[in-house]
Amino acid sequence: MQRKLLPMLADLAAPKSIPAGNVLFEMGDPGATMFIVKSGELRIQVGDLVFETVVEGGIVGEMALLDDENQVRSATVVASRDSEAVEIDRDMLMKLLHEQPDMTLEFCQVMIRRLRNYKVIPRSHGQPVE
Repeated sequence: MQRKLLPMLADLAAPKSIPAGNVLFEMGDPGATMFIVKSGELRIQVGDLVFETVVEGGIVGEMALLDDENQVRSATVVASRDSEAVEIDRDMLMKLLHEQPDMTLEFCQVMIRRLRNYKVIPRSHGQPVE
């Protein structure tokens, strides 16, 4: 999928540097923000299973940002190489979605793809996600 609007989020704040091999956040950590990859490459993983590799313009952490009832990270994100990511809070995201309605569809497409793919990743107790 060609992302056109989400990379605009990367210019909203100063990026955070994540050296290769470092963890941005761990599965189970509390979280009320998401990150957009400004440069580099981040791996979304559960244990040793790599769920997705996210590059420039991609997002991570969106589920914890949007879930008011369970603001917990559902996976670990690790930098595969030196990376920069911009942290986006809910207010910033909502303002942008209001100003750029087309971004809403793009954002939803990323989440839907991830949720569909997530069904194949076992939970910590060994049962697949239903």
